[in-house]
Formats: sequence, C-alpha cells, structure tokens
Amino acid sequence: MKYTLLSCIAVCLIACHQAINPNPLPIHARWETVRLGDSTTSVTFAVPEEYDTSYQYFDGNTCSYFPDQVYRYQSKQWPLRDSTYYAQEANWWESDSTDMFTMQYFTEPRYALVDTGNLNTAMRIISRYKSIDSVTFDTIFKIGDRYMGVVVPGKMNYTERVEVLAETEFHGTSLFLKYSLVMRDTDSTRKQNFIKRSVQLLSTVRVYGDTLKTL
Repeated sequence: MKYTLLSCIAVCLIACHQAINPNPLPIHARWETVRLGDSTTSVTFAVPEEYDTSYQYFDGNTCSYFPDQVYRYQSKQWPLRDSTYYAQEANWWESDSTDMFTMQYFTEPRYALVDTGNLNTAMRIISRYKSIDSVTFDTIFKIGDRYMGVVVPGKMNYTERVEVLAETEFHGTSLFLKYSLVMRDTDSTRKQNFIKRSVQLLSTVRVYGDTLKTL
C-alpha cells in the first residue's frame, strides 16, 4: 500500500510538471525563469547550456516614455552588447562570432485589447514581418491557450548573420524574442543547425500570471 501511494504521488508530480512545461527540455539546455517588470507576469524558457552569462538593462532609445526591458543570454566568451530590436548592430560584422538570445519586453501599452490567445493575432504578427522583409521560414506555436509567431528572415545584409524571431502579445503589450548568430565565415550547415535549435528552444517559452496559470 505504501509503495502504491508513493507511485501515485510520483505520477501526479510528473503530470503537474508536464502541465507547466509540455515540451521536454531540449538536449544541452537548461530552464530559466524571468519575472517581467510589471511584477504580474513570469516567462519560463530553455536556453543552451553554453549561455553561461546573462544580464538585464533598460533600453531608452525607443522614442517612448516607457523604456523597454531587455534580458540577454550568451556565452561569456563573446563581448557584451547593448543594442536591441531597433539597432542595426552594424559593427558586429567586423567582430568575432556572436551567438545569443535576447528577450525584449515592451513596457508601453501598444496594442489595446490585443492578445495572442487569438490565432488571428499571431497570423497578423507573421504577416507584419513578411511585409518588412523576405521570410525563409515561419510557423505558429500554440502553447497552452497562447499563440506565438516565429519567423526566420530571408536575405540579411550579410550572409554571415542569421536570426530566428518570435513575438507574442498580452495585457496590451508585446514580448519580442530573438536568437542571433553572427559568423566570420559562411557555414550553411551551422546556420541550419542554429535555426533548428532556436525554433526548438522557442517552443519551450511559457508566459504565466501570478497564479502560474498560462495566459
């Protein structure tokens, strides 16, 4: 009877964990949790194990009274950068390789009564990126009751650069996520592996409220 009870408890614990993070942890990755500045929302996600350095800062170069909050993960072997979604980051092309993950939270309400619990909103996000630049890959994840649009921009200014972008909206604000890879030499195999890994990692993103109920 004792062993039966312990088995039931173990099954319940496993089921609860899967309910919070339905997707398994990708190989060579770890879980991270960040509480956004509004103090009511937390984001859980997986990042590569080699991203051993993380930092946070406020981006005030957005022509807004509400500075965006930026969270970045990368290896300590790469230099720290403070450029974000809006910056061209042109000086990167003359530097060594860079491999990192950026999460940018737009603190200013921009989309009144808009939430990606609606599939049409996620489709609109994809369409917006397609109208700005060519897209070589796009998909929409349904994570709990939330949709997230994911795109891989097409031809960049330099072929040594590849990005995987994702965006989701909630509470009238937006959360932008980006995996960036800059290489000194063109390596198509590395690019494809980076894209595949980034899409897999983005599929682990979860947005929670104070009660840890998926928004």
